[in-house]
Amino acid sequence: GISGEFVRCARHTDHVFTYDPQNGVNQGDVDALFDRMRNVQAPDDETIMERIPQHYMVDDAEEVRNPVGSFCKRLSSTFNFILCGKTPLQRLDMALRRLGIRMLGVFPNALATPEAVLSSDEKEEGVAVVDIGGGVTDVAVYYRGVPRYVATIPMGASAINRDIRSQSIPEKHVESLKCKYGSAVAELAPEDKLIRVSGRTAREAKDILLRNLATVIEARATDIVEFVQVISQNGGITPERGLSA
Repeated sequence: GISGEFVRCARHTDHVFTYDPQNGVNQGDVDALFDRMRNVQAPDDETIMERIPQHYMVDDAEEVRNPVGSFCKRLSSTFNFILCGKTPLQRLDMALRRLGIRMLGVFPNALATPEAVLSSDEKEEGVAVVDIGGGVTDVAVYYRGVPRYVATIPMGASAINRDIRSQSIPEKHVESLKCKYGSAVAELAPEDKLIRVSGRTAREAKDILLRNLATVIEARATDIVEFVQVISQNGGITPERGLSA
C-alpha cells in the first residue's frame, strides 16, 4: 500500500452502444465499457492504481447500479481513477529491490483500512474513514457501496507533536504527554490543573496547564478535520446524508 500527496482521484465518463437493444443490456456490453475504461491513459508522470465504476446510466436518463437487463441503446458510466505519481513508485521499487524484494503491484492505503473496519451497511449509507498516521492522514469516502473519493492530507500526529514541542516541551516527553494528558477539546480540560514535565535537570522542570496543552492539540486537530470535511464534500458526502467518521 502507498499514500502521500502524490495520490489523487480523477473521474472519467464514457459510453458504448448496446449490441442488442431489443433484448436489453448484457454482460458483454458492460465488459465492452470496462474495456474502454482500461484504455484510458494516465498522464506521463502518473500511473493508474484503481479504476472504480461509480454508477451506470441507461440512455443518459436513469442511473442504475447493475445495468444488465436494462433496455437502452446507449450505456454510459463514470469511473473513479485513483492515480499515483511514478517517481515515488520508482523510488519505492528501487528500495525494495535492494532488499531482494520484488514489487508485484501497488494499492492505495486509503482503500485498505476501510476493508478492515467498515461494514457493508456503512459503505452503503455514506461514511468517511479517517486514518491519522504519523506524517499524513488518509481519507476514503464511501457512498452507495463504492469508494467515491480518496485523498491524503499532508498532516498527521507528528504535526501535533511539533506544536507541543514548540511550547518548550522536551521532545522525549511529547508523545507520552499527549497520550496521557492530551485532549482535542480544550473546553473539556481543567482550567487550573498543572502537570510537571521534567527537563534535563531539576531546574529545567516545567509546569504546564492542561488547558493550554489541549488548546494546542485542538488547533491542529481542527485543521485536520477541516481538510476531511472538504474531502468528504468532494466525495459527495454531506452531513445531511448522515456522514459518520
